[in-house]
Amino acid sequence: MGERKPIVGYTAGVYDLFHIGHANLLRNAKSMCDHLIVAVSTDELVRYKYKTSVIPYDQRVEVVKSCKYVDTVIPQENMDKFEAWKKLKFDVMFVGDDWYGTEKWQKIEDQFKAVGVKVIYFPYTKDISSTRINEILDEKRAEILEKEKELEELKKRGDETLKKKMDETLKKKIYGDNNLPEKEKGKLGGEEKDVKDSHTNSFYQPPY
Repeated sequence: MGERKPIVGYTAGVYDLFHIGHANLLRNAKSMCDHLIVAVSTDELVRYKYKTSVIPYDQRVEVVKSCKYVDTVIPQENMDKFEAWKKLKFDVMFVGDDWYGTEKWQKIEDQFKAVGVKVIYFPYTKDISSTRINEILDEKRAEILEKEKELEELKKRGDETLKKKMDETLKKKIYGDNNLPEKEKGKLGGEEKDVKDSHTNSFYQPPY
């Protein structure tokens, strides 16, 4: 008997803000093939789809390369999956199940079926996506900006009592209750103390 031909798998995506959902998909894909090729969308292609990635292409490539389930990383410069097959001759393509049953992917399946390529759909990891991470970050940024605006207004009005309260609220938003910078750790148990900067010997003023 001849030696078994290695199964080559292929998948593609943006892989922005790499998260557990990406890792799950790549792990599952690698378990079903011998050599996994991952195409990472270029910045130009992402913009063509009217989106913007947070992480630039060259860094997204390095992140995907570092994943132990990935054997080869290439750029995805267009959305033509069949054209990719002509160049790479993979045996199976992996894709998220949000595309299952769509007209677009039914056509792609028909094309691949004619050349003996399987399309396997993996379920997306629940409650996690790069889009959702971006939304959460945007919400947090908006909250901080709003607090900064309120603080500036209070400073202009010269209301010291409210200003101190806003200072503490803003610091907690940025650093969290247990992660204040060293300069702030002089304020313990609700008692405020003046904290000196050891380099300038001057009293610390919040940088807002």
